[in-house]
Amino acid sequence: MIEVFIHSSSEYVDLGHYREMAVHPYCSPDMASVLEGELAALLKGRIISQEDLTVLRKVGEVSKSAREEIKVYDVSRAADKFKALAKGVRKTPTIVINGEKHEGMEKSLKAVLTTYGL
Repeated sequence: MIEVFIHSSSEYVDLGHYREMAVHPYCSPDMASVLEGELAALLKGRIISQEDLTVLRKVGEVSKSAREEIKVYDVSRAADKFKALAKGVRKTPTIVINGEKHEGMEKSLKAVLTTYGL
């Protein structure tokens, strides 16, 4: 299992804008499904930083190919914040793979790539 710790904010976001971007030729084809699917339901229209989103997308790609389960924790919520503190997570994005914590975008992406050989 891969645990991903992100931080969201409650600023207004126009999801229609992101749906339009998803059909743009330079955007990822699965961007709409991420925003409209489980992630949108989990975040309920909240905004996450570009670094957190980058890590979340890469972990999503890896989980599909490696058939690995993902748990996403939003540290802006009290319950998830306590889980993060219990695991020693102090900043986002952070991923935990096999009990090893990797903080920051660069370290998280490197850990995903080396662990799953992509």
